[in-house]
Amino acid sequence: MNPRALLSIALLLGTLAAVRADEFFVEPIVSSVNPHVVAKVKGTGLGLCGGEFFGTDESGVEKEVSIQFDRTKFTTSGMASAQHYDSSETLMPVVVNLRANFAPDSRYRKLRMYIGPCIGTTRVATNVSYTGGGAPSQYGSSTDWDLAWGGTIGFMFRFDKRAHLDIGYRILGTSSTKISLPRESYATGNYTLESWYMGVGVRF
Repeated sequence: MNPRALLSIALLLGTLAAVRADEFFVEPIVSSVNPHVVAKVKGTGLGLCGGEFFGTDESGVEKEVSIQFDRTKFTTSGMASAQHYDSSETLMPVVVNLRANFAPDSRYRKLRMYIGPCIGTTRVATNVSYTGGGAPSQYGSSTDWDLAWGGTIGFMFRFDKRAHLDIGYRILGTSSTKISLPRESYATGNYTLESWYMGVGVRF
């Protein structure tokens, strides 16, 4: 794993451990993810978010520190040097969210809006195969980690004291990762992952 990614995880886990929580929560999430790498390529992500709420003040603003990860797989195929190729890429961001949750209208405190930054690391795993064309078949895979950063905005509806519905949007940038495959080694370039997500959280 890239040293910058390790450092970001260590610092953010330390921040999470240092916060004195009023409530904890865990939330399975499902998302629609656009990596902005190949046209018309999107994927469905599955993941988990968990963390703590703290420091609710008189104005009703609630602070959140949480760790979120999700896994999305993208597949492409085509021709290269007279051979057919199939490629799959799996992206797994692991980030810490720092968010402020507040009620846009004091009359409807069950409906809350949140906004805030996120930072962490992303794992990129690539698998590729080259077949046909009168040449020997080749197969390869590679994995790398690097820094990720971005922000989230969304709405949270509290069913009661122990459950909420979360609907939001996240944009996440990642720095370039190095991929080594049989025919070449290359840098992926910076991804911009756009995600629309939904989850149901349980508080305790």
